[in-house]
Amino acid sequence: MKKVAAILIVGVTILNAQTPGAIISPSSPSITPLNPNGDSWTTACACAYSSDDQTESEISWTAIPQVGAEVSGDLSTGGACGNTDIMDNPSSGSDATYVYFSNPDGIQDNGDEFMMYRMRIAKDPGNGNFGFSVLMDIDGQFGTGSDANAVTGNPGFEIEIRVKNGGGSKGVYVDNVDGLTSGTTQVSYSLSSNTQKSYALTTNSSCTSNDPVFYDFFIPFSDLTTYFGVTSSTGIRLVGATSINGSSSLSNGKSDIAGVNDGNYANTIAGTDAAYTALVNSYAPVTSTQASGGGVLPVELINFDVELQNKQAVINWITATEVDVDRFEIYHASDNLIFNKIGEVAPQNVNQNATMYEFIHSKLEVGNNYFKLVELDVNGNSTDIALDLIHVDQKEFAPFTIQNNQLVLTNPSDAVQVFNMNGQLVNYSSNQGTINLNDFSKGVYFIVGNQFSEKIYLQ
Repeated sequence: MKKVAAILIVGVTILNAQTPGAIISPSSPSITPLNPNGDSWTTACACAYSSDDQTESEISWTAIPQVGAEVSGDLSTGGACGNTDIMDNPSSGSDATYVYFSNPDGIQDNGDEFMMYRMRIAKDPGNGNFGFSVLMDIDGQFGTGSDANAVTGNPGFEIEIRVKNGGGSKGVYVDNVDGLTSGTTQVSYSLSSNTQKSYALTTNSSCTSNDPVFYDFFIPFSDLTTYFGVTSSTGIRLVGATSINGSSSLSNGKSDIAGVNDGNYANTIAGTDAAYTALVNSYAPVTSTQASGGGVLPVELINFDVELQNKQAVINWITATEVDVDRFEIYHASDNLIFNKIGEVAPQNVNQNATMYEFIHSKLEVGNNYFKLVELDVNGNSTDIALDLIHVDQKEFAPFTIQNNQLVLTNPSDAVQVFNMNGQLVNYSSNQGTINLNDFSKGVYFIVGNQFSEKIYLQ
């Protein structure tokens, strides 16, 4: 009987090792935000994943945006298809990391919310001393020259949710990394209570020798509020990364960055900073409440730019993906920062490819002109996703200037006429750009263009 029992136990272990969706390291207690029904599955059906391990999950995980496929073996340290190699969803060819905002009673910011994260790892890390992190930008500024607190080794993250999987100090840590490359821990939790591991679908033909796993972890959302002032309406950008020693994924500590081909960047601190900057600036900040409905975060913004051209503001933006977007709205403000809506544009990104938009605004003011891009989804929720400004000098509004006794047209293609006080035409300039005032005697003259009439006095 003892031999039969041993055989049965081994049989169950082998089955779970080959069953996507089976929990292999449950959290304790058994019912947590990661496993709300307390069973032994991460699937909605309490059975194996069959075709898509995101949409078939019991939690509606929202994919964190990527700039490209997550390449196997693009680690700066660690082995290919190993314990810290992040993998893509086999169905979508992207979506390696996920986020979910849990709000049990539906009331915002009352303290019962949780922030949950998921990574798809090529191999079960077991009890090894590996690290799994979510890095967060909460101020909307990122990169040297954009974020005032950016330093070499951390181009703009403020928060790191760091899991140390093994060793004497294993656990889940909430670290302040603003302006730092090694954070200051604000609060921590035990590994057993705040993490969970389960099997995912096989993701890469080059990694068939290993069974990929989901590494899930969570923190109370109130930690982000207490220590960093984050609320459910705060714009956040996230990046998932791993390390081989459980330390921070910043600076030289990282092993793999989710959603970017690390191999395209130098294996240096500067290379890591460049990879993080490219990834974070590929999409606009989104609120926590937008991370609770599955799919991907609503809008991945590649670029937003405003330029002054011919006395007009030319506003351009590029999106990589758009999900449930109803329209974009454009707002303008002067130095008083009171924004007024100046137009809207319908979404065009039906194939989830890079899509370019342009909007032109001609009613500018002298001084700073601010332009804000707002995304509205099909449910009526609005999110500020980009802000830029241009400065307009007084001379931009003047049809001409006088320099060294030369009348210089602001727009050289303007055709102007010059009349004297008697109304006589004394000069006609067609697309010349300048008029030599030395040719005129003293007196009053009228400079007349298609859209202006100005008086000058020559002494």
